[in-house]
Amino acid sequence: MDFFKRSKFDKLIEKATSEMLIESDIESIIAVCDNVRSQEISPKYAVQCLKKRLQCDNPNVVLRSFDVLESLMKNCGTPVHEEVCSTDFMQQLVGMVDTSPDVRTKLLECLQNWAYVFRDKPGYVAVIDAYENLKNAGYVFPEFSESAAMFSVVCAPSWKEGNACHRCKSAFTTFRRKHHCRKCGQVFCGECTSSRAILPEFGIEKEVRVCDLCFESINRGLSSASNNSEDKRSVEMENQLRREKERQLEQQENEDLELALALSASEAESNKRNNQIKSTINDNKPSSASPTVAHLLPVLDTSEMDPELAQYLSKHYQRANPSSTQDFIYQENSQEHPMLQQSTTQPSAPIYASSTPSDHGTISINTLKSGVNSDFNVPGNSRSSEINSANSDGKTDLNTSEIPNQANPKQEEFLDALRGSIEFFVNRLQSNSQRGRNISSDTTVQTLFLTLNKMHPQLMDYKHYMEERRAYFEKMQDKLNQIREAREALDALRHDHAVRKQIEEQEAARMRQLQIMQKLEAMRQQKRVGLTCLHIVSLYHF
Repeated sequence: MDFFKRSKFDKLIEKATSEMLIESDIESIIAVCDNVRSQEISPKYAVQCLKKRLQCDNPNVVLRSFDVLESLMKNCGTPVHEEVCSTDFMQQLVGMVDTSPDVRTKLLECLQNWAYVFRDKPGYVAVIDAYENLKNAGYVFPEFSESAAMFSVVCAPSWKEGNACHRCKSAFTTFRRKHHCRKCGQVFCGECTSSRAILPEFGIEKEVRVCDLCFESINRGLSSASNNSEDKRSVEMENQLRREKERQLEQQENEDLELALALSASEAESNKRNNQIKSTINDNKPSSASPTVAHLLPVLDTSEMDPELAQYLSKHYQRANPSSTQDFIYQENSQEHPMLQQSTTQPSAPIYASSTPSDHGTISINTLKSGVNSDFNVPGNSRSSEINSANSDGKTDLNTSEIPNQANPKQEEFLDALRGSIEFFVNRLQSNSQRGRNISSDTTVQTLFLTLNKMHPQLMDYKHYMEERRAYFEKMQDKLNQIREAREALDALRHDHAVRKQIEEQEAARMRQLQIMQKLEAMRQQKRVGLTCLHIVSLYHF
């Protein structure tokens, strides 16, 4: 058994110190340390294998051997320390100092770290002597790092010897053999070490013999760890459920946002097509004079609006009475903003949209236009198309008297007027921003602001109206879903009823067949009885 273990360990050492390695093979080094810590391989044999690899002529093999040796010193405890810090091994290392620059640097670094760690331990004088000799010989040691010289080792205890069991005090005989606990190292009899356990803190990953006391302590630790793991698992489950709920809410919000953006894009495309059609029609008309503030606004039916708002927005009224329009603008600005009474002149700067607007202008365009587009992005057409398709199939008969009407021409005119006012307002802000003019002294900007402020309530009314349409169609969609689910449930019930009826018919046919067979059997019995009687009568006569 030891032969196979040693051959496997030799292959592991060759793999960890192979000349083909560019850097250290951490996995193989950890496996070597685990074999030594679990006492499957003795520290003496492990150090002997490394001695052979250190005598190799290839510097790369020697460097990798030093890496393995350093890991054994840091992780395998006192048995490896005693083997490595022996006088013979130190003399071999000192003799390697002139082989190669890389090997010399690694050797000096290891000796420096070991001398610092074992400076207060008289049993490792050979390391201190080797370090002092090389230092006196003039060799330059690399920069010292305390982190590299930190040894934190948890190894299996050494086995203690005794003639009696440490627990029951029974003397060992030929038939009562002694055994060692791998956790505490004490000697016990077979009855006191009948348990087996895994000791991961010592690098032992398979079940080994432990005493009953150590086995109980291990089980107590595992039970407390299992309780802690259950608590952690419940907390993690709650956190996972909360994260899942948050993710679903975020996904729903993203879907709603994508739906709103898609509807906004479709609305923008339809508005763009309408504007192109209008611009094509306007291009065919004769050109008029240079446009004023009133000419930039589209035609609006203001019969049901506020008189002052209608007076400002009416294109025909401004064309017919330009002087009264200017008086109304000045009077309204004077009432709302007394600071504007000092400036009575109208701005003479031309109104245009710059190709490179300022940041303020860009923010205004994005904010105002996105606000107008988002207020009227209602999926009413898609809902109504679904209901119409359902009606056309003849499967449902909906009462369309409760459906709110689509937007009328007045609403379209109002939206066109609002859109034009916003565009003109934004262009005016861009012009003032590029010219460095204060908007508080621009009566046109103030007037447009007041106009948009007065149009806002009607805009909100239209928005609520569209939201009511959307709620209505969503309600209709829910009803359609309920009808579809009810139809599916009814079909399932019909199918179950047909299957049950078929089973009942089969059972009735089987019962009828049984009754017929019973009647036939009774008739056969009567026939046999009659024949028997006739036979007896005939025998009696003879």
